[in-house]
Parts: sequence; structure tokens; C-alpha cells
Amino acid sequence: MNEQLANQGGRALDVFYCPHHPQDGCNCRKPLPELLDTAMQATGFDPTQTVYVGDSEKDLLAADNAECASVLVLTGKGQQTAMTDRGRKATCYPDLAAYTQSLLAT
Repeated sequence: MNEQLANQGGRALDVFYCPHHPQDGCNCRKPLPELLDTAMQATGFDPTQTVYVGDSEKDLLAADNAECASVLVLTGKGQQTAMTDRGRKATCYPDLAAYTQSLLAT
């Protein structure tokens, strides 16, 4: 992932992930907000100015639970998610590159 970002002139500030299995019952696994909260605190990002980009309903719900905005990309599980109630209400982009281009254009 970092190599692909670098090839496009970008970089990740940090990488956060949940190391637990679904049956572990942790608070950092989506759709619970702890992992997003931790990432926002570590980077100094305000939830009201943060956008979580994802491809699943769990991603959209995690953003809601962390009180930040969300964007649905139609790659991965995104096409399927776009057909759900939550997905139909989401702001959608074909992929992460298209969303990034929209940010750079503003």
C-alpha cells in the first residue's frame, strides 16, 4: 500500500488496524469507533473535519459512530454496498483516485 501511494506521489501519515478476530469482542473492530477515534487523536484530526473512505456498510457505520463524514468507493465491496439503504445515501466515487482528484480540484 505504501509503495503504491509513493508511486503516485502520496504517503500515509500512519497505518492503524485492528489485530483482533471478530469473536474477540474488542472495541477497535468496525463498526465500533475506537480505531477511528485512536487514529484521529494520534493525527490531531477533528472528527468534524475528517472523512473516512471505505467500501462496506461497516465502514460507513464506523464513520457514523466516530462522528465523522464518510465516502463510499465503488471498488472492493463498494458496488454491493451501494445497493443497500446506507449505501444509496452515501457520497460515492468510482475509486480512491477519483475521490482524491475531487479533493485536489477544490
